[in-house]
Amino acid sequence: MTDKELQIFANNYKPTDFSKIRYDWNGKFGHEFQDPNYEFRMALCQFLIPQIDKISIELVRDLFVETAKTSKATFSIYLNIHIYAQELLRRDWEKYLLDYLEAGTYGMDSYIGIGRIEIEKETAQSIFDYMTTTLRTSTNQYMNKLMKGFLPRFQWLASK
Repeated sequence: MTDKELQIFANNYKPTDFSKIRYDWNGKFGHEFQDPNYEFRMALCQFLIPQIDKISIELVRDLFVETAKTSKATFSIYLNIHIYAQELLRRDWEKYLLDYLEAGTYGMDSYIGIGRIEIEKETAQSIFDYMTTTLRTSTNQYMNKLMKGFLPRFQWLASK
């Protein structure tokens, strides 16, 4: 796919285009892993990095989530996954925090990969405060488990 075609796809992305980037795993691991959308998704991810702040948040989110899912099957993570993670948190952390947290559960590689985020100290502090309050008040065990696993990360980012 050419850069022009990638740009057209990104500029015109809508929910009906999701099938072209979704994680479509064959159920096998490592070198037997297959996903017919993988090459296009990776090319699109790499192409969009220089302009990620101008891309629709829906496309950023969908690429982040679907790319992170591959970690479990490939035993690796896309090198620049953190750029997509930090863009989601930078634009609207309240809306995309759960996507970020869940992406870190697909394996050690995804947890480490999305941990390379660089966000403003104030944003990190807001996330840390939200997580701390939620952990004190929520009875949602799933959410609490996710937050406990990431609380030290945001505490550290807030203290940098």
